[in-house]
Amino acid sequence: RNQAFCSAATAATLLNAMARTVTAPVDVEFAPYPYFTQRSILQDACVRRVPTHEDGTLMSVKFLATHGATLHEWATYLSCFAEVEHVHAEVSTEAAFRDVVKAAFPTTRGAKAEKFVGINFLRTGVGEAGGGHMSPIAAYDETTDRVLIADVSRYKYPPVWARLPSVYGAMNTTDRASGESRGWVVLGPGPGASSSSPPPPSEPFGMDEYVATRARCMDAVADDDDWDAVMGCTEWPNVFPAGSCEGSRRGTAAAETAAA
Repeated sequence: RNQAFCSAATAATLLNAMARTVTAPVDVEFAPYPYFTQRSILQDACVRRVPTHEDGTLMSVKFLATHGATLHEWATYLSCFAEVEHVHAEVSTEAAFRDVVKAAFPTTRGAKAEKFVGINFLRTGVGEAGGGHMSPIAAYDETTDRVLIADVSRYKYPPVWARLPSVYGAMNTTDRASGESRGWVVLGPGPGASSSSPPPPSEPFGMDEYVATRARCMDAVADDDDWDAVMGCTEWPNVFPAGSCEGSRRGTAAAETAAA
C-alpha cells in the first residue's frame, strides 16, 4: 500500500500463513472471508495503542507511512494478533538465528510449521539497493545454508535465496530511529493481545447497502479506465465513512457525485 509499509505487508503475510491458529478479521475488500490486510492490521484498536519512537506519538497509518517501524514497534503491534518474540541481532549470534530458522522449517515428514520468521535487515547487507526493510523468511536450505527472503516489495525484488551469514550481518546493523540493531521476529500460535478488530461490512451499514452504494459510485465514474476512481469506489471506510463518499483519492469526486 505504501513503500514504508514493509512491516505491515510482512505482518499480513505471516499472519495469513498462521490461519490455522490465528483468527483473522474481515476486511470489506475480501468479505465475507477472514483475511489479514495491511488496512485491517493498522486499524486494529490494539495496534493504535502501540507507542512509537516519536515521543507522545502512537502507531497509526500516517505514522507508519511517514516513518516506517522499528523492530520493537513491529514486534509490539504484531503481539496484538499472535505470540511474538523479537531478537536484536547485536545481542544474539548467527548460530542462534540459524537454529530459529531451522525450527521454523521442520524437515520431519508430515510436520507442519508452527512458527514463522520475519526479518528486519539492511538491504545493502545482502547486495540490494535501499535501506532498512522487512520481509518474511519463506524457506531454508541446509545444504547451502541459505534462506529464501520472500520480499514483500515485489515491484522491486523477487524472492531471493541469500546466504544466512549475510542475512545475519544485514540484521546486525544499527537502525538510526531506535539506536539499536535490526533483527528478527518469531510468531507462534499463542493468542495476541487484541480484543478489537475492524468491523465487518455489516457495521455501520449492511453489506447490501455497501454493494448498492458502491454501484452508485461506479455509475458516476466517467472514465472506465480511471484506476483511482474505480478503486476509490471499492474502498472502505475511505470512500464510505459514516455512510457518505469522501476521501483523498481521485475516486472521491465520483463518489461524492454518486452520494449527492
